[in-house]
Amino acid sequence: MNTTDAGFDLPMFDTQGEPIAYESRKGRHRRADRPGSIAGARAVGYRSGTQKARLLDAFVSAWPEGLTDEEAAMRAGVSLTSEYSKRCGELRQDGMIAEAYVAPGVVLHREGLAGIPRMVSAATQAGLDLIARRSA
Repeated sequence: MNTTDAGFDLPMFDTQGEPIAYESRKGRHRRADRPGSIAGARAVGYRSGTQKARLLDAFVSAWPEGLTDEEAAMRAGVSLTSEYSKRCGELRQDGMIAEAYVAPGVVLHREGLAGIPRMVSAATQAGLDLIARRSA
């Protein structure tokens, strides 16, 4: 297990540095969700670990410039019809990536495929270190 400064356990890679496919994370569904939504949230746990590992690799390869979530998904080969933005949000929550700033308090944005501004994030030192340990 890898632990961030925020104290999250991150079972993203096994001892050989391979992505762990399953990641159990609370909060992927609401308590009042219908049974189908709850089942879907549980099922995504079997893809989320590998998707997050691939997305983090993309953010690290683009460091220090950063990527939008959409750019990271395309670079990582993660389908744009998946919940890639949720996996990127989890990487931000875990401290592996963070918003990129052009000035204090001003987040960098780039135009996405739909023509609207998308927030840019970059790998944090924790994300860079995790990938470096995996590659060592």
